[in-house]
Amino acid sequence: MAKLLAERLAEKLAPRNLLTATQCKSYPAGRYADGGGLYLYVSGKGARSWVYRYSHIGKRKEMGLGSFPALTLAAARAARNQWEQVLASGKDPMKERDHVVVGGNVTGDTLADMTAAFFKIHKRTLRDEGKAGRWLSPLHTLVLPKLGAMKVTDITQHDIEATLGPVWQAKPNASKKALTRLRLVLTHAAAKGHAVDLNAALLAKALLGDHGHTPKNIPAMAWRDAPAFYQSLTSLTATALALRLLMLTAARSRPIRYAHVDHFDLDAAIWTIPGEGEGARQKGRLGRVADFRVPLSSEALKVVRLAAEQSQDGLLFPGKSRGVISDMSMTKLMRDKNLVARPHGFRSTFRDWAADSGNIEENVAETVLSHAVGSAVARAYRRTDLIEERRKAVDKWSYYLISAENRL
Repeated sequence: MAKLLAERLAEKLAPRNLLTATQCKSYPAGRYADGGGLYLYVSGKGARSWVYRYSHIGKRKEMGLGSFPALTLAAARAARNQWEQVLASGKDPMKERDHVVVGGNVTGDTLADMTAAFFKIHKRTLRDEGKAGRWLSPLHTLVLPKLGAMKVTDITQHDIEATLGPVWQAKPNASKKALTRLRLVLTHAAAKGHAVDLNAALLAKALLGDHGHTPKNIPAMAWRDAPAFYQSLTSLTATALALRLLMLTAARSRPIRYAHVDHFDLDAAIWTIPGEGEGARQKGRLGRVADFRVPLSSEALKVVRLAAEQSQDGLLFPGKSRGVISDMSMTKLMRDKNLVARPHGFRSTFRDWAADSGNIEENVAETVLSHAVGSAVARAYRRTDLIEERRKAVDKWSYYLISAENRL
């Protein structure tokens, strides 16, 4: 007993908050102390998890808190502090944490636990499978450090308001994403059998009010200026060729950057953008998105063939070191030409041209942009992707871009 008391006293007096987020990401296999009984365990395969070590009634115990980075360093420390208080009251943290629901197998009922569980189940449907923390980042940064150690059943709209209120105006985009994703996590917790308040996120939004933020559209080039710019892209670098294909197809930059040689059928003049994976055509969202066929003009085929000559590992537009060109490479090319317009803006450029030209039907132009057209019922009954109509549209657009005169 004396030994255990000495160990507990030593833990309280030992330095705390020893780790950094960078170290947590880079440490090799091993066990690393943050102080106060909190440890980061790194397996031989690189999996990282948090463990809270403590002694209760003469027994040394280890309680898993969650995986890193789903549970951030700040959230893990908050959890440690919470369980220290439970331990100080004479209770066993592991027994207090365990939560059993009749007819279910619910354990680990903190918001951090539910976030990790939700992400594990749904990450396949997220863009890049949520890699690099893109999907989790708003929760990691704005929510979990304060609410991560709370039971999901205890979270109210007032907790959410107090957490997001300080950044609601200053960080409108991140805070809006955090609230939306928090709602999804709470819905998941309810489905698992937890008696959560499903209205908490909605009521918190009512308390928080408007952001007072007007979204800014991405700067787009006027369609009358597009031919001169396109014809200025004479370089054969991966970035210049990618930007040319982006203009010709009016596709989003991500599918362009991750385009794979195998996605192109040059005989049929078709590029198939996958509905899932790194080069998926849509923004990250829950639910599967179907593959999307893009018709290629003769100019687009020329660009694809030029790019294929310098492809690497099947990637049509490889980066200088590894992987694909960065998401800023095409933007930098335009900035270097002292342009305000951005690559994504060429989708708007095409749409304006299609409307002003007067010979492209609206539903065809919208489908070129891979926008949903019509009601959900109408789309369910429609079996065509208007591929031939879209081919005529991109052929006209291509001719306009490469023609000597700026004319319709």
